[in-house]
Amino acid sequence: MDLSKIVRAGVPPAVRDRAVVRCIEHSFGPNSNQNPMVTTQWELIGFPQPDGSIATTIKRGATEYKVAGIRTNSIFFTLTPKAIGFYVDIWRAAHPGEALPTEFDENNPELDWLNGLAMQAMIETRSDVQRKALTQEEKDQLLLEGKPAIGDPITDDEGVEITRDSVRILSFLKPYTGELPPF
Repeated sequence: MDLSKIVRAGVPPAVRDRAVVRCIEHSFGPNSNQNPMVTTQWELIGFPQPDGSIATTIKRGATEYKVAGIRTNSIFFTLTPKAIGFYVDIWRAAHPGEALPTEFDENNPELDWLNGLAMQAMIETRSDVQRKALTQEEKDQLLLEGKPAIGDPITDDEGVEITRDSVRILSFLKPYTGELPPF
C-alpha cells in the first residue's frame, strides 16, 4: 500500500466555495431565553461539478481531503418576530417559487421539510486556535488591564498552538436535486 496516496479525512484548510450540504438532525425547543427555536445539524456532502456530479474530496496543496460526511456548524433559528427572518430565508431557499405559508405556529412549527434536505450552500473552512478557559474574575481583570478577555492559547509539548478546524455554512442557495453520492 502506498501511504502517500492515502486521502486524508478531515477539514481542508482555506476553502470558501459552493457546496452541497444535507440536514441530518433537527429539533425544536426553547432557547436559553425561553423563546421558540429550531436547531439544525448539517453535514457536508461535497462540491458540485460542471458535469452534475459531486466531488467528495478536495485537493489543497499536495494533500487530498475526504470531505463527505464532515459535520458543519449547527444552525439555529429563533422563531420570534425580530429573528424569524433567518428561518424564512432558508425556507425560501428550500422552496423556490413557492409562496410562504400564510399560517405558521411558532410554538409548534412544521419541520418535516428539513428531513434529509439537501441544499447548495456557501461554506467556508476555518482553523481556530484553542484557548484556555477563564473564570469571570480573570476576564474582569484582563478587561481592567485593557486586554482582551480571552485565555492563552493551548499548545502542545513543542509550543505549537493547537487548533480546531471546522466547516461553517455562510448561506443557503437552493435545493440540490441531483443524486447524492454514497460515502
